[in-house]
Amino acid sequence: MELPFNYFPFLDHIITQPILILMWAAFGVPMLIFSIAIISRLYRSFSFSSNLNTIIFCSLSFTWIGGFIITILLFFSGASGIKLYFIWLSLCFSSFIFSALNITAINKLYNDLSKKVTEKNKK
Repeated sequence: MELPFNYFPFLDHIITQPILILMWAAFGVPMLIFSIAIISRLYRSFSFSSNLNTIIFCSLSFTWIGGFIITILLFFSGASGIKLYFIWLSLCFSSFIFSALNITAINKLYNDLSKKVTEKNKK
Protein backbone atom coordinates (compact mmCIF):
# COMPACT_ATOMS: atom_id res chain seq x y z
CA MET A 1 0.00 0.00 0.00
CA GLU A 2 1.35 3.36 -0.98
CA LEU A 3 0.88 6.80 0.44
CA PRO A 4 -1.60 8.59 -1.84
CA PHE A 5 0.06 11.81 -2.90
CA ASN A 6 -3.23 13.24 -4.15
CA TYR A 7 -3.93 14.48 -0.63
CA PHE A 8 -0.70 16.44 -0.50
CA PRO A 9 -0.43 18.63 -3.61
CA PHE A 10 2.84 20.26 -2.53
CA LEU A 11 4.50 16.84 -2.75
CA ASP A 12 3.92 16.88 -6.50
CA HIS A 13 6.13 19.96 -6.73
CA ILE A 14 8.77 18.29 -4.57
CA ILE A 15 8.73 15.19 -6.80
CA THR A 16 9.22 17.21 -9.98
CA GLN A 17 11.61 19.80 -8.50
CA PRO A 18 13.71 18.44 -5.59
CA ILE A 19 15.74 21.67 -5.61
CA LEU A 20 12.85 23.20 -3.63
CA ILE A 21 13.85 21.23 -0.53
CA LEU A 22 17.45 22.34 -0.93
CA MET A 23 16.39 25.98 -1.29
CA TRP A 24 14.10 25.70 1.74
CA ALA A 25 16.91 24.18 3.82
CA ALA A 26 19.31 26.93 2.74
CA PHE A 27 17.13 30.04 2.71
CA GLY A 28 13.70 29.22 4.12
CA VAL A 29 14.79 28.25 7.62
CA PRO A 30 16.82 31.46 8.20
CA MET A 31 13.82 33.51 7.08
CA LEU A 32 11.66 31.49 9.47
CA ILE A 33 14.14 32.13 12.29
CA PHE A 34 14.08 35.85 11.55
CA SER A 35 10.28 36.04 11.44
CA ILE A 36 9.91 34.05 14.67
CA ALA A 37 12.48 36.33 16.32
CA ILE A 38 10.31 39.32 15.48
CA ILE A 39 7.16 37.59 16.73
CA SER A 40 8.87 36.37 19.92
CA ARG A 41 9.38 39.96 21.04
CA LEU A 42 5.61 40.18 21.51
CA TYR A 43 5.46 37.48 24.18
CA ARG A 44 8.78 38.21 25.88
CA SER A 45 7.12 39.21 29.16
CA PHE A 46 5.52 35.79 29.74
CA SER A 47 7.20 33.35 32.12
CA PHE A 48 7.53 30.55 29.57
CA SER A 49 9.09 32.71 26.86
CA SER A 50 12.78 32.11 27.57
CA ASN A 51 12.51 28.31 27.52
CA LEU A 52 10.17 28.36 24.53
CA ASN A 53 12.48 30.67 22.60
CA THR A 54 15.47 28.51 23.43
CA ILE A 55 13.71 25.37 22.24
CA ILE A 56 12.47 26.99 19.03
CA PHE A 57 15.71 28.73 18.07
CA CYS A 58 17.97 25.79 18.97
CA SER A 59 15.87 23.33 17.02
CA LEU A 60 15.69 25.66 14.02
CA SER A 61 19.43 26.31 14.17
CA PHE A 62 20.20 22.59 14.29
CA THR A 63 17.75 22.05 11.45
CA TRP A 64 19.25 24.86 9.39
CA ILE A 65 22.88 23.79 9.69
CA GLY A 66 22.39 20.02 9.69
CA GLY A 67 19.53 20.06 7.23
CA PHE A 68 21.41 22.10 4.68
CA ILE A 69 24.47 19.88 4.86
CA ILE A 70 22.44 16.67 4.62
CA THR A 71 20.16 17.87 1.84
CA ILE A 72 23.00 19.21 -0.29
CA LEU A 73 24.87 15.92 0.03
CA LEU A 74 21.81 13.85 -0.78
CA PHE A 75 20.68 16.17 -3.58
CA PHE A 76 23.97 15.86 -5.42
CA SER A 77 24.09 12.11 -4.82
CA GLY A 78 20.80 11.78 -6.71
CA ALA A 79 18.22 11.14 -3.98
CA SER A 80 14.60 11.79 -4.89
CA GLY A 81 12.72 14.84 -3.67
CA ILE A 82 10.43 12.81 -1.43
CA LYS A 83 13.40 11.24 0.33
CA LEU A 84 14.94 14.67 0.80
CA TYR A 85 11.68 16.00 2.22
CA PHE A 86 11.13 13.18 4.70
CA ILE A 87 14.77 13.16 5.81
CA TRP A 88 14.66 16.92 6.36
CA LEU A 89 11.32 16.64 8.17
CA SER A 90 12.63 13.88 10.45
CA LEU A 91 15.73 15.99 11.18
CA CYS A 92 13.51 18.93 12.09
CA PHE A 93 11.36 16.79 14.37
CA SER A 94 14.32 15.10 16.06
CA SER A 95 16.14 18.40 16.64
CA PHE A 96 12.98 19.81 18.24
CA ILE A 97 12.70 16.80 20.55
CA PHE A 98 16.42 17.02 21.37
CA SER A 99 16.13 20.73 22.21
CA ALA A 100 13.03 20.17 24.33
CA LEU A 101 14.57 17.33 26.32
CA ASN A 102 17.92 19.06 26.88
CA ILE A 103 16.69 22.56 27.66
CA THR A 104 18.55 22.82 30.96
CA ALA A 105 21.89 21.80 29.44
CA ILE A 106 21.40 24.20 26.54
CA ASN A 107 20.55 27.06 28.91
CA LYS A 108 23.60 26.26 31.05
CA LEU A 109 25.85 26.18 27.99
CA TYR A 110 24.41 29.48 26.76
CA ASN A 111 24.90 31.13 30.16
CA ASP A 112 28.48 29.87 30.45
CA LEU A 113 29.34 31.11 26.98
CA SER A 114 27.74 34.49 27.59
CA LYS A 115 29.73 34.89 30.84
CA LYS A 116 32.96 34.10 29.00
CA VAL A 117 32.16 36.63 26.29
CA THR A 118 31.32 39.39 28.79
CA GLU A 119 34.50 38.67 30.77
CA LYS A 120 36.53 38.78 27.59
CA ASN A 121 34.95 42.10 26.60
CA LYS A 122 35.71 43.63 30.01
CA LYS A 123 39.44 42.92 29.64
